[in-house]
Amino acid sequence: MRNCQKHNQESLIAPLQLAVLRTRQITSLLASLEKSSIGVDTSDLQKDLFRISASIEQYYLQKQGEKEALEALAKLRFGEMDETLKSAIVHLLQTRAKNSVQIWYMLSREELEVQFGRKSVW
Repeated sequence: MRNCQKHNQESLIAPLQLAVLRTRQITSLLASLEKSSIGVDTSDLQKDLFRISASIEQYYLQKQGEKEALEALAKLRFGEMDETLKSAIVHLLQTRAKNSVQIWYMLSREELEVQFGRKSVW
């Protein structure tokens, strides 16, 4: 139970750190631009920066969720997580989410090893 709580807490820390870092960087950039003598209207820039950084954060959270789902499937299907499965997850995250789950169910452990190799990824 404690490991599950710790994992859930750790998976929330990264997005929160990302959000704090994003806000600090944008605030710093806008403050620098306001102090500069080039006369930049920071209101539109601020909206654009927040929109772009929110998209990046959303992408990160989506990929993190996909990774956690594939890890759970690996543990269910194979009972353990090893370097072969970790490598396969990294490669599958680079495909469309729908395809990655289909591939995960279609291939055996041996087929995953042949297709993705035993590269150390973590």
